Amino acid sequence: MGKRTFWAGAAIGGLAAFAAGVYVGSQLPQQPTGREPHLEAVEDPDVTVAYNGIMALPHIRFLKQQIIWGSLPPHLAGRAIDLGCGPGQLVIDLARRYPALHVTGLDLSAEMLALARDNADRAGLGHCTAFKLGNAEDVPFPDDYFDLAVSTLSLHHWTVPRRVLDEMARITRPGGHIGVYDLRRDMPRPLWTALALVTQTVLPGPLRRVGGPLTSIAAAYRPDEATQLVAQSDLAGWETQVSAGPAWLVITGHKPPRL
Repeated sequence: MGKRTFWAGAAIGGLAAFAAGVYVGSQLPQQPTGREPHLEAVEDPDVTVAYNGIMALPHIRFLKQQIIWGSLPPHLAGRAIDLGCGPGQLVIDLARRYPALHVTGLDLSAEMLALARDNADRAGLGHCTAFKLGNAEDVPFPDDYFDLAVSTLSLHHWTVPRRVLDEMARITRPGGHIGVYDLRRDMPRPLWTALALVTQTVLPGPLRRVGGPLTSIAAAYRPDEATQLVAQSDLAGWETQVSAGPAWLVITGHKPPRL
């Protein structure tokens, strides 16, 4: 093959790749600029099973753990609760990381809770975990009950987020901690485009049917909006911080000890 033929082929291949990229990009939905309310719970069994499979993937769990562990104290004991626990992976991971912690998962979806109990039993952690059907806006536990209250990928589902933050403040004992972890709506466009491509090409059919991560991103908050939510809630008097990574935001707080 001569040089001229080689370069002509390379040019044609490059143009074809460029055209394909433009075409694929044109088929993607636009990145949202405003919040679009999202469903509070998923009861479709097919969606539940597909979501459980995605959340159990090693790289997804590793990324979530790195984000969460970096924001929590190295040693925890007592009682913890995960609001919107889904299939229970965080409940399991917390119980495994902190052996002196008994972890409860709370969720609106009976389908998710059935999977969560099964996952905890298979992990050999049924003795130090529990799962309860309930609403994060009205947590069925007394004041000052938990040493840790967390929530992952649920903030964008909450109809009245301030009410949930108030509940987290209420149920956490003085000296305890809270952590809220979610996606951010203003993630960089290249990252959002990558997630859109994954949604349309790789994601299981049931999750594509409900929009996958794109609907969650559309319902998520920007860090400045999360800061405003905290300021308007009963967490306002705490030591709180809102931080952000490329695709996520983190709200952490430490309840002042009782004088």
